[in-house]
Amino acid sequence: MAAPGVSPSLVNAIAAHFRTLGYRQHGDWLNGPCIYPERHAHEDRRGSFGFNVRTGYGNCFRCGSMLARDIAARLEINPYQQRRETHEQDTAA
Repeated sequence: MAAPGVSPSLVNAIAAHFRTLGYRQHGDWLNGPCIYPERHAHEDRRGSFGFNVRTGYGNCFRCGSMLARDIAARLEINPYQQRRETHEQDTAA
């Protein structure tokens, strides 16, 4: 379940994006390179980033914690589009 105030459809969209990039799942976490490679000395070739598919939070050992909305912005995923699609699905049911 996503953290309070975080759209589950947004979390799913972010997770799907990371899966297409080859991030590997370990429990509730998808692990791979940081979404801010420019902040790392060697462009984070070793993969210091994790995204929690249950809560929607991200964490990088170099950059720190990240909110789903910030991750979505970096990945160019529109959180408002995700909310609207969730609302439409809920009202159609």
